[in-house]
Amino acid sequence: GKRDLSKAKCKIKVCCFVERKLETCVDCPDYSCEILEAFWNKNGWKYKQYRKQLEFIRQNGYNEFLKRADEWKGPFGRLKIG
Repeated sequence: GKRDLSKAKCKIKVCCFVERKLETCVDCPDYSCEILEAFWNKNGWKYKQYRKQLEFIRQNGYNEFLKRADEWKGPFGRLKIG
């Protein structure tokens, strides 16, 4: 469904979806900006995974990522490379 992005407070959502009208940060010409770097540098395993998955999409495309994501058992999984 549609989200009401006019109420978004997340810097990533505001920049990517509201201001730049992109599908994801992967499509941004300024990819790997200050906002993403700050997000990826947070403590926690999941933030490293977010970066890893975005890098995978940039190198291999959305279709290949979605094929692999279909194998996940939960809301997110380990990206199998190779």
